[in-house]
Amino acid sequence: MSSTDEIHKLTSDFLTTLPTDCVDLLYLSDNSKDIVAYVAGYISRSLIQRSKCDACFELLQKDQMNNSYIEILNRGGLQLPTVVLYQYVETAFCILEAFESQILATQLPTRHVMLHLLAQVSVEWDSGFVCDLHVTDSCKRVHSIITNLYLKGLSKEVSETTRKSQVDAF
Repeated sequence: MSSTDEIHKLTSDFLTTLPTDCVDLLYLSDNSKDIVAYVAGYISRSLIQRSKCDACFELLQKDQMNNSYIEILNRGGLQLPTVVLYQYVETAFCILEAFESQILATQLPTRHVMLHLLAQVSVEWDSGFVCDLHVTDSCKRVHSIITNLYLKGLSKEVSETTRKSQVDAF
């Protein structure tokens, strides 16, 4: 068994221990919801730029949500996400936040576990933000962006905590 196969199996085994039926109970603060809307808009723009599919383009343009935070920041280049994409991104961030401590406690590669978790749990979600032909590739892209942003935020949090403790020790 190769190293990648072993990591994949260990990740799958680990994920079976997580209680994913509690996803409906997760929520974000109002400030976090504004950030999620901004990220969902970024993801929407990214998917539009990569897609050559008219059906995907239409789905990413219809039923866009109103968000005062994005309107304040917008100087003409920001994309408003659709309600469906916003809900998808919000749920993904909730899941990563809910299982963060368990994921970090494993000896497995954190990014791999997070991507695998989102892929496994998202099978049950109604993506609906792109056409059925492109849902798999689009979801992989969305999961990758969300995971990268989540890990970057986590890294900054650890750096700030470390720096604060060094200043306090000085």
